[in-house]
Amino acid sequence: FLMGFASSATTHYAELLVRMMVGSAFIAASPVVPFQAAFAVFGWVLVGTTAVLFLVPWQLHHKFAERAVPRALRHLRLIAVASLFLGAFVLWSVARSAT
Repeated sequence: FLMGFASSATTHYAELLVRMMVGSAFIAASPVVPFQAAFAVFGWVLVGTTAVLFLVPWQLHHKFAERAVPRALRHLRLIAVASLFLGAFVLWSVARSAT
């Protein structure tokens, strides 16, 4: 699954579209959630890096993924635990802002 990132122009641009939507959602939600600055910064980092990736040919992005993913897989448990905690934090923040 992870080696599929940027494997074609279609997947490259689909990934960028999702990144842009998620980053925009973080920015839009930042005024009403706890830790407003963290949400805004994370959103702008996603939007900014996505804008840069739009300028990079998908083949170059794919070559980077081919090098980076195997290195990241060595730390899959750490990445998984961090993802769970950060996901729970985001859900908690959004739920707290709804009350």
